[in-house]
Amino acid sequence: MARLNRENRAVLQTLESIEKFLRVTNNEFEMYFIGILKVPPKDKERELKRMFIDLRELRIQNTSLLFKARTLTARYNTLKMRWLRTTKQIENGTYHRQRIMADRREKDRQGEAGPSAAEIREQIRSMVRGEKVAEARPRASGGKSTGHKVGSDDLFKEFKEVRRQLGKDDEVNRKALEKQLKARAEKVKKDYGYKKVTFRVVAENGRSRIKVIPEK
Repeated sequence: MARLNRENRAVLQTLESIEKFLRVTNNEFEMYFIGILKVPPKDKERELKRMFIDLRELRIQNTSLLFKARTLTARYNTLKMRWLRTTKQIENGTYHRQRIMADRREKDRQGEAGPSAAEIREQIRSMVRGEKVAEARPRASGGKSTGHKVGSDDLFKEFKEVRRQLGKDDEVNRKALEKQLKARAEKVKKDYGYKKVTFRVVAENGRSRIKVIPEK
C-alpha cells in the first residue's frame, strides 16, 4: 500500500480496529459452537451491526482502502449468515459440536487488545463529520514487561515454537528477523516516546504474528 496521508491513515486504523473486533467476535462464536461459551456473543454481534451501518456513511476516496472496506464488509456478511445458521442448528439440536482448535481460539481471544466497540464507532462518526482522528498509540504494558527483548533467545524460541505449532518448520534467518524488529522497536520509541519495547509472538488466524509491547 502506498504511503498514506493523515486522513487515510485514520481510515486504515479504523478498518483494522473493525477487523480485529470482527475476528474476536467470530472466535467467541466458534467457542460457543464447540461448547466452551454457554451463550453466543450477541452483544458483540449487535455492536458489529452498528459499526458496519456507520461505515456505509464514510466516504472513502483511497482505492486500496475502499477495497479493504468492501472486502471486510463481505467477510462480515458471510460470517453473519454462518453465525445465524449454526446458532439455529444448535437451538434445534441438529448441530454436532467439535472441540477442534479450542485452546488456540481461546488464546487468540484473550490475546486480542484493541479499541472498544464504542471507540471504534466514534472514530467512524468523527471521520464522517470531517473531524480529525488521533492516530492509534501502541498500548503500554504498565511498567512490567510481558514480552522478550530483541536478540534474546527466548524471543527466537517463542517465534520458532509458534511456527512449529502452525506446521511451519522452515528455517528462519535470525539475524534478518532481529534487524527488522530492532527497526520496528526504534520507530515505536521515536513516534510515541516509549523508553523500552519488547515483543511477543502469537498464533493468529493460522499465521504467526509478532506483537509490540511498549512500556511507559
